[in-house]
Parts: sequence; structure tokens; C-alpha cells
Amino acid sequence: KFNNIVKINLVRLNSNGTIDNSFNIGIGGGNNTSDGSYNGQIYRIIYDNSPNKIYLTGITNNFNGNPSFNLLRLNIDGTIDTSFNFNSIIGYNGLNSNGYIYDMNLQSNGKILLGGEGINLNNCTGNYCSRIVQINQDGTIDNTFNSSLVGPYTTVYSIDSLNDFIIISGQFTSVNYTPIYKGSIAKILQNGLTDLSFNPNLGTDPYTPVFRTSISLDNSSILTNPYYSINSDSNGNYTNGIYNERITAGLVKINSDGSIYEIDYTNFLTTNLYSTYLTK
Repeated sequence: KFNNIVKINLVRLNSNGTIDNSFNIGIGGGNNTSDGSYNGQIYRIIYDNSPNKIYLTGITNNFNGNPSFNLLRLNIDGTIDTSFNFNSIIGYNGLNSNGYIYDMNLQSNGKILLGGEGINLNNCTGNYCSRIVQINQDGTIDNTFNSSLVGPYTTVYSIDSLNDFIIISGQFTSVNYTPIYKGSIAKILQNGLTDLSFNPNLGTDPYTPVFRTSISLDNSSILTNPYYSINSDSNGNYTNGIYNERITAGLVKINSDGSIYEIDYTNFLTTNLYSTYLTK
């Protein structure tokens, strides 16, 4: 509910906070049920102003009584855009079976990158293998893009791109079956191949770091928020992590080659900023 009105997982507001009733999604989005009323989750929303469309991703196999596959495109009034033909099975064993889309990134060419957990398109092989998938403008899979991730609890929480590179972050130890030092953050090229010039050099800590979000800034530097699950405060928040064998306080700026941006390192270190999601 929102303002005591049933709105399942998605609502559009007017600028004063009231519900915009011109945005009509009917019974909304859900998972495992035909009426959209149970266990659905929407993780990411992107508005594309060129065709005036809205992209949604998360855990939902049903939207307003229609089947969906954790990704769909809406018209500006909330109705499903039926010209977007994304009907691929995502997951190790089929629809919604450990196959979740946590983030997406709209490219300048109109294509969309998808990242998450257990995305197993094109027969991704290897233990705990997951893929980053690129979608064409019509919703079909772009098979020219090929990027596989490997590692225990392999997950992509964040995808961001700027110019000719893409930053992926989450929890993984290998990209395209090439070890990336301590893992969990990597730079990949527009075709999905790993950019080996990017070296996060995360050191010898026995725990795999997790990165919730990484965003590319206009000067090609990168802002990211590493943490370790063993480093939590009294409220259970993960307040720090290690990057480049150095303590961080939940936020660190790095250069395009993966090294720490020294100018801001001390300032971020003293603020002790815990963050789950970064945006710009």
C-alpha cells in the first residue's frame, strides 16, 4: 500500500507526493502468483526519455496478469509495451530459479546491460557461473556481447558505463574465466571482454569483498563502496572494507586504472559513510 491505497511494488507520485493516478499498472507486479499479489520485488527503474518508456527489473514473473521474466518495458501510462519482446528464461533451472536481475544500464546505443545472480543464458558453464547479458532495443538477446562471471555467491549488484568502458561490481572472483586479483569489481569493454589494464589489487584479505554500487564519474574516475560482512557496527551496518590493501570507510574513489584516487582518500576515510546504493 501507499497512502493506504493498494499499490503493489510500484507507484508514481506527483511532485507534491500524492499518487499520480494517470499511471495505471492494474494489479502490478508479483512473483509466483497470477494476481501479482505475492513476493514480487522491483530493484531498478530506468526512464528512457527518447522513446518515452520505463524499464523495470527485479524478481517478478507476472505484471498486471501478464507473464514477465524479471524485466519488462512499460509505456508512460503504466501499460506493458508489447513491442518489447523479452521472453528469455533466466536462471539455473528456468524462470525465476535463482535467476535475479539486480541492476541494468541503458547504453547510448539504446541497448540494455543486465546483471544479477544466476543469469544463465547461453549455457554459462562452471560452478557458480553467472552472466552479464545485453539486450537489444526490441528485447532480444545480443549474442555479440559475451561476459561470464565465476565465483562463490557470484552476484552483480551494479553496472555503470561511461564512454567506452563498463564497470561491474558485486561479488565474484573471475571475469571471462580470467582471475581478477581479489575480485568483485572489474572493468569490461563494450564487447564484454575484460579490460586487464584495470587492477583493483584488493590484497590478501581472506574474505571476498562485496561492492554494492560503482558509478563512473565524468573525469573517468570511479566511486565505489566496498565492505566486508565481518566488519559491521552495532546496528549490523557494514561500515568499512578494504580496497587496494587499504582500509576504507565504506566509500572510496578510484582512478580509471583501478588505483586509489589519493586526493579524496583521507576525506572519505574520516566520514565513515555506509551506503547501499550510489547514484549521480
